[in-house]
Amino acid sequence: MDCIELENSINELKTSVKKGDVYYDDSKIKKQFSDIIRNSIKILPEKRNLFQDIKTKVMDRHHGPFGSDILNNLKTIADLLNKDISKAIKDQKTFLSPEDLLKKAGQALRENNESYAISLCDSAIEAFLKHHFDVPSTIVGAGTVKFLSECMVLKIPQGIELYLKECKNKVSQIDNQVKHKAYVPTRLDAINAIKATEELLARKNTFSHLTMEEKRKVQAGIGVIKK
Repeated sequence: MDCIELENSINELKTSVKKGDVYYDDSKIKKQFSDIIRNSIKILPEKRNLFQDIKTKVMDRHHGPFGSDILNNLKTIADLLNKDISKAIKDQKTFLSPEDLLKKAGQALRENNESYAISLCDSAIEAFLKHHFDVPSTIVGAGTVKFLSECMVLKIPQGIELYLKECKNKVSQIDNQVKHKAYVPTRLDAINAIKATEELLARKNTFSHLTMEEKRKVQAGIGVIKK
């Protein structure tokens, strides 16, 4: 399991726990938590003792609901892993083309990892837009939702507003819900995300005819250059 998959596992367990009271004899929840601890140790072996202590405190409880214990400790684990997860995600995606990212999304869907598939689609769109609008991949803050929204407002390129809107609604906003609101996407969510991304990438010829003035308008709109 890599960092991205671990992040998804943490979010999925959070969602499961929030659905209702979780008691100490819930073997499924305990196994999920134990797996998260095991994989956290693989990623941050220097924190082994801390992760083991967290596991012991949760797993050794023998009475009453312990959902709040799990949620509190998942937050601790996520905080510890956050920097490493962010770096790993960036490292895994930086050197892949939009088309390669889309292929990986299809593979993630076949492996029933809907969250990862949608995340890869979002990255594919971001890489695609940065390439065509001459925005360096190292610039942060030019998120996909912001990028797509600005293109829609400015109608750049012309004639593909519906495809931009579908990517915003079916990919980027869903990805944000997964990452920030613990939303667990369905298989249909992932299929729609892949389809919307495919259809936008298929219109690369339209983007190839962008003028320098159009590029600068979008660059200014997303805040990477001054207006």
